[in-house]
Amino acid sequence: MIDRLAEVRARRAELVARAARERDDIGRLVGAVTQPLRAAGWLAAVWRFASARPLVFGGAVAAIVILRPSRAIAWSLRLWAGWQAFKRMRDRFALLKAATVGRRSDTPAVSKPPQTR
Repeated sequence: MIDRLAEVRARRAELVARAARERDDIGRLVGAVTQPLRAAGWLAAVWRFASARPLVFGGAVAAIVILRPSRAIAWSLRLWAGWQAFKRMRDRFALLKAATVGRRSDTPAVSKPPQTR
């Protein structure tokens, strides 16, 4: 009986070690394809956005043709900088909001003691 228990424990230890190796292997494989899958997901989202709004992209192409490429590049850089500034401000306001959640201006600074019955 004791020999059988020792065999079961040894087999369990082998299986646990094998499972750990397989988890590591899967982690390496998944890590290798994470960036390409993320890029593919981003491209699919852009494609869905563009196909839902063909006039927006048609207007953008027309603007590039009309404004000349050099001017279009300058405007795209300005738009990109504006977008980055918007994201930074949005994140800062989210942090500010998270810091002030639950605090209202009409609540007293000192809490009242609990009432006893």
